[in-house]
Amino acid sequence: MSRKIEEKIANEMEKIAEVLKRIEEDKDEILKLVREIIACSSRSIEASKRSDEEKAKAYLEKAKRNLMKCYEIIKQNEYGYKLLNIIADGEKEFVEATFTFSLMFDKDYQEILENLEIDPYSKLLGILEFSGEVRRIFIEKLLNERTREARELIDLLDRIYQEIVCRDIRYSLVPGLKRRLDILRNQIEKCLEDLNLALRSPRKVKDEGED
Repeated sequence: MSRKIEEKIANEMEKIAEVLKRIEEDKDEILKLVREIIACSSRSIEASKRSDEEKAKAYLEKAKRNLMKCYEIIKQNEYGYKLLNIIADGEKEFVEATFTFSLMFDKDYQEILENLEIDPYSKLLGILEFSGEVRRIFIEKLLNERTREARELIDLLDRIYQEIVCRDIRYSLVPGLKRRLDILRNQIEKCLEDLNLALRSPRKVKDEGED
């Protein structure tokens, strides 16, 4: 009797080892792709802020291709759901880059996110990360004395904040959400302070239509 059990255990261990090996191989491949996604997304954001649409788009498209490869690897693995958490950072960075590109070049972000099954948590956190980029773009507008555009960015930040708060999303569902919302609220207040200081400045403020 014990001999039969030993043989069955040996067979089961062989199957388990094969499954775990496949998961480990897929994990390594996904981690490599996620590093590429994060790097490309970061470069796309910087290119967007430099108003280099061609480079920003190229980096964004490369990040999207790599993200789709991640989804394909997960889909082909019977236990791929165990790998979903490791692509979260890549998804978040890609969402941030997508919204930054959309803002800087007045593009439809939905077309970029089309055919991507991005986790809603990653999407939410990506939007919150994007608010940090909006703050930096706001400062640049102030330095270039474009106060009307700066006002619009404050409105955008406030809209993001209000949209998240009014949805009554439980903080327990998204780790760190309360802290991130506090940071966003603080960013809005700082932007308002900076704008008021700029408006009181004796320097000439450029009109919206000026170059």
